[in-house]
Amino acid sequence: MTVLEIVLQCAWKGSVLLAAGFALNLLLRRRSAALRHTVWVVCLAAILLLPLAVVRLPKWAVLGRRQTITLAAPLPTDTVAISVTPSTPAPAPAPINIPLAIWAGGAALAAAWFLAGILATAWMVRRATSAGDTADLARSLGITRRVRLLSSRGARMPLTWGILRPVILLPPEATDWPRARRHAVLLHELVHVRRFDLLAQAAGQLACCLYWFHPLAWIAARQLRKEREQACDDAVLAHGIPAPEYAGHLMDLVRAMSAAPSWAQSVAMAEASGLESRVRAMLDSTRDRRPLNGWKTAAIATAAIATLLPLAALSQTHPRVITLAPRDVSFSPPQSQGSLTGVVKDPSGAVVPGVKVTVHNEAGAEESTVTDAVGQYRFPFIMPGHYTVEVSVRGFTPYHRPVMIGAGSPAQVNANLTVGSATETVQVKGTRSAFVAPMPPPAAPQGRIRVGGNVQAAKIVRQPRPEYPADLQQAGIEGTVTLKAVISKEGLPISIQTVGNGVDQRLAVAAAKAVAQWRYQPALLNGEPVETMVTIDLSFTLDQ
Repeated sequence: MTVLEIVLQCAWKGSVLLAAGFALNLLLRRRSAALRHTVWVVCLAAILLLPLAVVRLPKWAVLGRRQTITLAAPLPTDTVAISVTPSTPAPAPAPINIPLAIWAGGAALAAAWFLAGILATAWMVRRATSAGDTADLARSLGITRRVRLLSSRGARMPLTWGILRPVILLPPEATDWPRARRHAVLLHELVHVRRFDLLAQAAGQLACCLYWFHPLAWIAARQLRKEREQACDDAVLAHGIPAPEYAGHLMDLVRAMSAAPSWAQSVAMAEASGLESRVRAMLDSTRDRRPLNGWKTAAIATAAIATLLPLAALSQTHPRVITLAPRDVSFSPPQSQGSLTGVVKDPSGAVVPGVKVTVHNEAGAEESTVTDAVGQYRFPFIMPGHYTVEVSVRGFTPYHRPVMIGAGSPAQVNANLTVGSATETVQVKGTRSAFVAPMPPPAAPQGRIRVGGNVQAAKIVRQPRPEYPADLQQAGIEGTVTLKAVISKEGLPISIQTVGNGVDQRLAVAAAKAVAQWRYQPALLNGEPVETMVTIDLSFTLDQ
């Protein structure tokens, strides 16, 4: 599977996952923001794992058909030339895959944008100075990691940075804030640290890089930030800060500071976008503000896995057509050798696969091959000379045809088989007495056409026995009459002919008269009745 195929599969399968995330969040619109934020985190993590799952999981082909190889055009009846060069040519430079290049370029630009913000924030942290201690407040929230509190001129709003070694950056104006506002700001930022929100934001940014062309990915990342801030607001209010007071602090921060740089890739507390919805949520006393618990997280993760794995295993296959058009494919053997190709067909024109084809020359050299699934055989390298092509299939008449193979030139012999003939042997006994014995019941057929493939043998269904003329019995005349006939498609013996001249013509007439009354079940070729030859030996003998 190529990279472009992986991207295309992830595009539509990722759309299904993101659509499921939007639908689930719509159903949970009256639930807590922490629950909805977890849904978005799991959804974005799922589309990040989707490429790996598409490559590694076994395919489940339910959206298409199995791959097949179809012969779009029959082998031409005239000579075709396929160039075979003994030496391996130098590989041509691979063409540029334009769609793949566009995707890679877009992913690189998105990654460069996020990387610029990360480097700018890291540079701002390195130049920051200490602004106090948050150890007591962090311990009250259950945070065991050391959280540094810094102040930087580049920070125009409170923000959090770092996953394993978290940092809270405050603007220089924070030294003049009232104590209640400082406490509310630090509480909000420490909740970000406790929830590992920067890790969730990194997952959203990586998803936007891989799916930069997908608008749902960017919308999902924006919804992730929105639910993140509201979840932290709910946690701050749960620690006893009144909603009107907290909303006033937030609005004062937005009015007092300028907009933050758009390339900052940290978790900021006060952003102008979404401020109105946050304030409305703070002042809504009926809002669900319960924190997330373990069983809810496990349920969301289980649902995501149950959706991701079957979706990644789905496979869409289509028939692969191999076209062999006349004069499009050619075969040129080396100049010192020739080649021989052809197609084996039955009388109905259908190809016959799995048939042994043998060629031998006057010197006794012999080569054999077997026809493929479309009835074609090939001898790509064969010494020049006079050859005989032989095709033997049980139930068909053996095929023989001479062919001259020249040096450096291809030859072609198409074998059209005919259904083989059958032989019937019947004995008619008589006596020298003038009394003519009654005719015995019809004998069971002695032979049938044995053919293979899609041919069903012809067989006798009614067989009246010939009458032994009484005068010939009295005269002691015996003999064997050999007849050849054609069994028609209706099962009637037609074109009855006597073979040989060494028998009394009166016996031949009696034999032909009886055979004309026989009835056959005709031979079937590919389910259709066909004419076939039969040889019948009728022996007229007298009891001693």
